[in-house]
Amino acid sequence: MKRIFAVAALMGCGSLSAAPLPLSTACTLEEGTTLPPTFAGHDMVAVYNALQSIPGKDEFESEADHAARSKGAVAALPAAIATGELCAGSMVIRGLDNTWKYNAEKKQYEGDVLYLKMHRVGGYYAPLYGKETKRRESSYVGTNAYGVSARIPKTERQTYQVALPQKALITAVSHTQGLETDYETVDAILPMEPADARSYKGRLTQVFQYEVVPPLITQDTEREYPTIDRPTHYEDEQHFIEGRLLKIAVVDVQTGKVLKVYELGDGQ
Repeated sequence: MKRIFAVAALMGCGSLSAAPLPLSTACTLEEGTTLPPTFAGHDMVAVYNALQSIPGKDEFESEADHAARSKGAVAALPAAIATGELCAGSMVIRGLDNTWKYNAEKKQYEGDVLYLKMHRVGGYYAPLYGKETKRRESSYVGTNAYGVSARIPKTERQTYQVALPQKALITAVSHTQGLETDYETVDAILPMEPADARSYKGRLTQVFQYEVVPPLITQDTEREYPTIDRPTHYEDEQHFIEGRLLKIAVVDVQTGKVLKVYELGDGQ
């Protein structure tokens, strides 16, 4: 399940038709506004690199002093980062991402908009995927403890994403009307009459507005080594932008119209 979400979310992120917003342009999601067909949010590599320019804490700086310096440094970065008006998502609907289903009994669309159970050293988080910048496919011959040998496919990747801590996000979702969670996904509810719902079939997607929070950026490497049941070798050098989710917007990809915005509280 974890790998399916990761691969599906990253496929198509580098679409030639997509046009990432410059960091000098803030992005605020509001109902009734229209996003361009080339909308692709802000480039997460650019966001990560801008935050990486802020020196980290050293032994001569207290936690309080470091926090104050970092806050001032973020405020001096390009507008989208400084104001907490960063966006992620695009007008491209990929196969496994098309989770919007109509419930005729309740007269509403229901969509799984976030997956909550990605894991790293610091615990579970919900990812907003951005970009795969490197990918290398190779193979080698591996031998297990019983002397059985097999050719092992190996995948090495480098990815950029926003990490939203699971616990805080679940708390915020539970206080946001129109959002639900089963602790594995965040589900959005969009009321709509059947006559209107038919025309939106296959046209709904979600985009996100977020801000950066301490420690701003982190790195980790996800590794999966070959086993008898899964004879594959996988390594993902992950670059995380530490974030707080502000808004989830449901968008009609055909017109770019923002149909609904769910605004999350400050519980994160």
